Amino acid sequence: MRTLLLATLVVVGLCVSGDAQTAQKSPGPILTFSATSAQSADPNVTRLSGNVVITFTGGTALADSATIHRSTNEIELSGNVRLRLDAPPQGK
Repeated sequence: MRTLLLATLVVVGLCVSGDAQTAQKSPGPILTFSATSAQSADPNVTRLSGNVVITFTGGTALADSATIHRSTNEIELSGNVRLRLDAPPQGK
């Protein structure tokens, strides 16, 4: 049986920091997304499948499938999931 990984990202509320002295960085809204297939029966929900790539301010999410909830700014990722966060700017 294939293990299914489900990750929910609250893009607005996700805080990332490199260390205790680095200011926290909150990823912003979705900038772009691409996939093999996209369905949207509801204007606030888009279901993506196949080589999903979602770029947002602060990083990129990659997955086998995803559901974007525009009204809550949430992304549900499933399958082979990877998250790449941009490095925080170096402090002075």
